[in-house]
Amino acid sequence: MTHRISLIIPTLNRDSLSLLKEAIAHQTLAPDEFIIIEDKERKGSGWARNRGIEQATGDLLVFTDDDCIPTANWIEELVQALTTFQGDVVGGTMNESDPYLHEFRMTKRFPMTTQIDEEGFVASTCNILYKKSFLEKCKEKDGYYFNEKFIISQDKELALRVRALGARFVFVANHPKHLKKVNFWSYQRLMYNRGMGIGMLHEASLQKKNPLKPVQKSMVWGKSSKKGWKKWLYVFFQKTIGPFDRKSFSSNRYFFRYWVGEKTKAIGYIMTRIFKVA
Repeated sequence: MTHRISLIIPTLNRDSLSLLKEAIAHQTLAPDEFIIIEDKERKGSGWARNRGIEQATGDLLVFTDDDCIPTANWIEELVQALTTFQGDVVGGTMNESDPYLHEFRMTKRFPMTTQIDEEGFVASTCNILYKKSFLEKCKEKDGYYFNEKFIISQDKELALRVRALGARFVFVANHPKHLKKVNFWSYQRLMYNRGMGIGMLHEASLQKKNPLKPVQKSMVWGKSSKKGWKKWLYVFFQKTIGPFDRKSFSSNRYFFRYWVGEKTKAIGYIMTRIFKVA
């Protein structure tokens, strides 16, 4: 089957956009169209991606970010995995250039090979391909593609809605290089925002109409999680005293950044779920 591929990039016009354009120009399988949406008014990446989807004419929609540099065979491997595994959504994670973010990402235990994704690893719009037909089904059902009310975690929210429609997800072991750099304070801000995203996803899972169904296991709202008082006590202990995963980090400095970040993430969750700050 011959596909038409649309590559969609939301951008804040970072300097790295020129590097991304160069990488796309050298793809072994070039996209049929390259759609760049500049978010001049800072309406959010969900808004930008929605505008890109509306403009796209391809049956396959590929997404990445303007601070990611894909390998030369990135698009080709996404499409090949789609065909090999008869998938509907194909994606993966990132190869972090920042040493700390690399160690942090390794704690997530992503698969090392291309395979069917039953665990919810595929979601990030830094590295994902969607059949446009499933995104159209989402819009028909919910009234939108990406939920622009989500200031963060729009990608995870969309992936859960697409899964609920019966889409087959495939994890691919080909990861664009992420150019983002963090220091102690910028990482804490990142973790606060992630906590907000978890809170918003949890809130959406509790809706009476069309609740999100979690895939990944988690202490707070994930698959197979029973939320009795013992569970919440365990979560409280982990976030106030723990975590204790020192062996995953190369230095005490990195572990301390991670340890504080987990508490910052908890604050973001609490502010979203309890105080409705988002």
